[in-house]
Amino acid sequence: MLVATHTVEHARSLEIESDVLDLGRAGRHGRMVVTGLIGGENDLDFAIAVEQLVHAGLTDLVVDVASAEFRDAASLRLLARLRDGIEHDGGRVVIDGLGSAATRILEATSTLDAIRTH
Repeated sequence: MLVATHTVEHARSLEIESDVLDLGRAGRHGRMVVTGLIGGENDLDFAIAVEQLVHAGLTDLVVDVASAEFRDAASLRLLARLRDGIEHDGGRVVIDGLGSAATRILEATSTLDAIRTH
């Protein structure tokens, strides 16, 4: 059963698709696919999508950022916020497709461990 769907398309080529499936005793499973440029004027859309998933009561979430480009560390910290929020409540987050440029930004700002993939 589909519980929530969130899609944002922004003029500066950001697209966010997320959904949550409520599988009863098996938990609430989420998926987020981000494509395009994240940063600057797009951060608000990304932050809203992140907060909605943090408060969705997920037991697990897969975030696909293979086709996303992170402009700065602030955008990447939103991923850390997402992961911290869900894992704090006992959920599990897997971030898939984090590119080398994003990894270098995280290393430079000492936040890589906060969103290291499983």
